[in-house]
Parts: sequence; structure tokens; C-alpha cells
Amino acid sequence: MVERQHRFFDICADCLDVAALGGRIGDIRLRCPIEEAQFEELVGQAPFRFPHELWFTPPAVLEAIVRILSGRNRLSALDPWAGGGILLAGLVEAKVVKSGVGLLRDRSDWVMAKLIANDFPIEWVNTAAVPWLSSHEDQFDLVVGMPPFGMQKEERAFSPEGKPLLVKDETGRLVMLEALTRLTEDGVGIIVAPSFDARSAPTSVYNQLHRFGLRVDAVFSLPDSPFKPMSNISGIVAVVIWRGTAKYPAFL
Repeated sequence: MVERQHRFFDICADCLDVAALGGRIGDIRLRCPIEEAQFEELVGQAPFRFPHELWFTPPAVLEAIVRILSGRNRLSALDPWAGGGILLAGLVEAKVVKSGVGLLRDRSDWVMAKLIANDFPIEWVNTAAVPWLSSHEDQFDLVVGMPPFGMQKEERAFSPEGKPLLVKDETGRLVMLEALTRLTEDGVGIIVAPSFDARSAPTSVYNQLHRFGLRVDAVFSLPDSPFKPMSNISGIVAVVIWRGTAKYPAFL
């Protein structure tokens, strides 16, 4: 079993309660490792409340990903949908990766990440993912993300191997696709989603992975409704690797 003494296993459980009550970010202040002055500077004088659509990482999700990725040392990770930072910070704390970059579109998410993980080797960037990915060519040993479920679908043009390709899917999945192309040669991608399989449309991210040289290597079902009380939806953890890569050896 994964040790449950980590800071972020505790925080993600706390966030479920705080979010359900619409509580202030200060309700988890005692778990924040930064100085009071930094807390005041980040939050400001006005009450700072979690947004209604707060991202949180249920303990079951964090534990599943740590187990899936255990057994190998990775130097770097990218989370293009870092939300409040708990998923990426939890993986660094569990020593799954040594450092990371977390992209946070909303300032409220960026504040939360800075509050709970300011002392970790993670660069928290308050920006939308697409502009950052367009201006950076960094590669990562791990790309991990839990984009919001049920985002609006859109069509986006890609050019894998110089050939034009239109992919239509939810915005979050399109961003994950772009991020997955930044994997190192033996890198691993992790996607948390309600579903990710061949039943999706022919133009979906899943069915177009092969055009980018990627493939789904495994899909793990999560426990029933791990996202309560915010949602009753279940979910999966999909593992994506480059085609031609040997099957990942650490699956349980």
C-alpha cells in the first residue's frame, strides 16, 4: 500500500470537505508550509474563496497514479491542467518525479498551488496551457493531467509529421494531446478522465493518437464515484506511451 503520511494525501481529502462547504482557502491554512506574510501577499485582504468548479484530486486518484508509476525514477513532469497543484505536488512528494512544471489557468488555482507547495521543486505558471506549449519546446519524462470533465468540444488543427490533421474533442483532451507530444523517448503520459477508449468519435484524441506516434498502453478503472461530493461520476486512469516503446514494466 502507498504510505498515507504525505502532506498531499491529507490535503486532497481536506479539499473535498472545504469545497463542499464553499469554504475559504484559509481553512487549510495550517497545512500550508509558507510564512504568514507570503500567505497574506498571495491571498490579499479580501476573502479568497474556492471557485465553484474547484479542481481537486481525490486520494484514490493520487494513490492509483503513484502505484502505476512506482518503480522508476523520472526527472521531470508536466501537468498542463494543474488545477490547485495537488496532483503534481503529490507525485513529487511521493518521489515519482524530482521536479515539475504546473500550468494553472486561473489565479485562484495558482494561489492554492503556491500555498500548499511553494517549497517544492515545481514551477507554477499562471497561464493557459496552449500559449505556454506553443512557446516552449521542453520535453518531460512524465505528462500527467486531469482536465475538467465535460468541457466543450472544439476542432483543432495539428501537423503530425508535417501532415495536416483535424482533431475534434473536448478542449481539455486536445491540450493533453499537445502536451503528450512533449514526452521524452521513454516517457509516460497519464490521463484521468471519465472514459478514454475506442468508442469515442473517429476524430477524437483517442482514435488519432497513432497519427502522432502515440498509443494507449493500459487503462485502469477507478473506484466507484471517487469524486464525491462534487460529482458522482466514476473514472479511469489511461497510460499513454510512444508506439514502439516496450510495455511499461511496473503495472500492478
